[in-house]
Amino acid sequence: MSAALVCPTATATAPTAPSNVTVSAANATAPAVITWKDNSNNETGFNIYDGTTLTGSVSGNIITFTDNLNCPAQNGHKYSVEAFNAGGKSAKAVSAALVCPVAAPTIPIAPSGVTISASSATGPVTVNWKDNS
Repeated sequence: MSAALVCPTATATAPTAPSNVTVSAANATAPAVITWKDNSNNETGFNIYDGTTLTGSVSGNIITFTDNLNCPAQNGHKYSVEAFNAGGKSAKAVSAALVCPVAAPTIPIAPSGVTISASSATGPVTVNWKDNS
């Protein structure tokens, strides 16, 4: 009688959580760009969340994701990132809240061709100009 040889199977270990999650936007109407530090060497990919909503996923070793909603729609949003593989998911690393850059105000162009006229010494005064804005 012979016994069957049973070999143990390797189980995957969940990846280490990412860290240093940041979120920024280049200008007041730009999409949010989320970046993080990859602290594991065994992830299959990363899940990116806006609050508790899964926003997207990227493959392993990618450390950036663009949320294509424009910045004003996302002002104050907090993103989190988790690594995943066949062994499970890491803890989520959370970003600070997105603060959208404020667009610099546009200074209007000064009027030109200003003329002042009066129909008499005591009559009403009329002021005319060209609006260059």
